Amino acid sequence: MARNVTISTDKGYLRLQFPSALSRAVYGKRQFYKALGRSDTKQNRQWAEAIAAKIQADIDRPDDLFDPTLNFNFKPIKNLWINSLQGYE
Repeated sequence: MARNVTISTDKGYLRLQFPSALSRAVYGKRQFYKALGRSDTKQNRQWAEAIAAKIQADIDRPDDLFDPTLNFNFKPIKNLWINSLQGYE
């Protein structure tokens, strides 16, 4: 793909913006966006950039591992850390 998955905002909330060629080929739309449900803050933008990089890496793989359903679970980083400590109480 010529362009990468990028981060954009809509009404102050972050979303992923997919390249036009991919949007047309996979989703049948001129432009496809995936809302992330988080406001545009520095911390949330870093989180979104990590997600965009992961998706882009899947798109770029030669073995077609990209899951166009985008069926993955978004969890706040702090909750992942807290959950990892629960076994140590």
